[in-house]
Amino acid sequence: MILLVKLAKNGFFVVSIVLLVLVAYGATPPWPHGISGFIFYSSGTQVPNGIPYSLNDTNNSFYYKDETSTPVPGYTGWYSVVVDGTDGDIINFLAWNSTHYGEKNFTLIGDMEVNITINKTRPPEINLSIIEPENNTAFNLSSYFIVNVSINVLGNADATNCNFTISFNSSVLALAAGESYTHFIATITKASIVYEAWNLTSIAVGTSNITVNSSCSSDDKNFDGLTEDTVTNITIVDNVAPVVRIASPKNNTAELGSNTIVFSFNVSDGLSILNCTLYVNKTYKNHTDSPQKDTMLNLSTTLSNGLYNWSINCTDASYNTGSSGRYNLSVAVYTPHITQLEIENPVNLLAGTNKELRCNGSAEDGNGYSNIIAINATFYFIAGGYNSFSPDNNNSHYTTSCTMSNQFGNSLDFDCVFNLTYYASPGEWQCNVSIIDAQSHTNASTINTNVSELLAIGLPGELDFGVTLPGQASQEKSINIENQGNVAINISVRGYGKQEYDNLSMVCTSGNISITLERYNTTQGKGFDEMYNLTPGFTKIPDFVINKSNGTSSIGTVYWRVKPGFGISGSCNGTLIFSVVV
Repeated sequence: MILLVKLAKNGFFVVSIVLLVLVAYGATPPWPHGISGFIFYSSGTQVPNGIPYSLNDTNNSFYYKDETSTPVPGYTGWYSVVVDGTDGDIINFLAWNSTHYGEKNFTLIGDMEVNITINKTRPPEINLSIIEPENNTAFNLSSYFIVNVSINVLGNADATNCNFTISFNSSVLALAAGESYTHFIATITKASIVYEAWNLTSIAVGTSNITVNSSCSSDDKNFDGLTEDTVTNITIVDNVAPVVRIASPKNNTAELGSNTIVFSFNVSDGLSILNCTLYVNKTYKNHTDSPQKDTMLNLSTTLSNGLYNWSINCTDASYNTGSSGRYNLSVAVYTPHITQLEIENPVNLLAGTNKELRCNGSAEDGNGYSNIIAINATFYFIAGGYNSFSPDNNNSHYTTSCTMSNQFGNSLDFDCVFNLTYYASPGEWQCNVSIIDAQSHTNASTINTNVSELLAIGLPGELDFGVTLPGQASQEKSINIENQGNVAINISVRGYGKQEYDNLSMVCTSGNISITLERYNTTQGKGFDEMYNLTPGFTKIPDFVINKSNGTSSIGTVYWRVKPGFGISGSCNGTLIFSVVV
């Protein structure tokens, strides 16, 4: 295969487009006040995302609490808050982690940049959580139950001399015999978890909230507000059936992820539970015997796509049966798939520049086009052993995100664009398009194509020998030849003065220069007599190979001299023709 490039005086034109973006900033309003800055550790490094902080205007009721969350490297400790306040107000600024905190009080003056350093040891702070009973738990009349509390210490020190006090609706609940409202713990170490339990009994039908709060002599600052916890709607019933509470799926759920459905629930009762049974469309599907009360339980079954109603019934030791009530469920589990895939074949690259290659097609999802959340594509040189998971490089692997359009019903079109460099390897390539939906169902499709060999070179516009005296060899001049294709190449050259094969190298104002008096070599600094004669027919330049680019320009240089004979004068012009061969 041979590509001819004629050397002319005209060079290449390069057009640059510059996009000017004007960003206008409006004046900051005097009210509210913008406060921003960085939160640092004492080492001077920024804190990571997830570090809590708060700002409190001590002159009014303004209080703001948040966590650092900027997803930009180098800005993880950045925060920004709008404070509603008046110039001159005193702002209390706190930031903390599990072991240390920083505090700064400053005067509010306009918009401000305020940095804070976490450099103080965090005092102990109680983290209290009622782990049983749960909200909305029911107990039979005259039954006993335990309020169990988990306690640990936040901060960097032990908590000391701590009182934990329970409160409730005393018309419905009472302390069991020998129980006290307040429990005392002398020391709670910062690395431990302790549990406290109160024994209560139900004394009347009704409802009550149960609250446990704490107070320690070591209390100082309350950063997280976890020193108190409440469970709500504790119900006392009299000879009623078990209470079945559904956790999931909620009523009218559309299950799109899996045909195996897990039904989660808990059951409460004053007596033991004999069994709990799952019914779907009034048909038995599954059951559990002697399930534990007041804990999360699961029953599962496999359902094909369709509409269903379901319920869970639980029977206690007195054969009272309680039902969750009927819930509606739709099952529509579909995997997205690509219905059409197209690509240019063969792919003809562009000399010295990028080729925009499209791998496009159509896709469907049974849950509607909006359920498709992403389409991505890779294009890789399978003839070179690459696959979709290989790392990107301009010779053999490309990755792109695809755009979606023409969205209607269950289908859409997509367009995946790759910018191939001119030196992408020739041979068989594969486009792999992958699709994912909102339920993380994935699918993929491939199509193959061939990238053609590209033989191309780039040359300067002219070769100017300057002023040369008759009978003397000119100064050495060079021509840089750039390989703008995707294979290693050899170069052949020929020339003429006025017309092809005239055995002249140049035609001058007075006289002509013979073809043998223009010479070249690939080694710099050679004398005229050491150089190769230009010929009227193509001659391969000896020992001259220009490899293909590997990300940077691949250039070979040829050095030239001319030696006009006596009697030659004026300006001289000729033509060089270069041939690219593999």
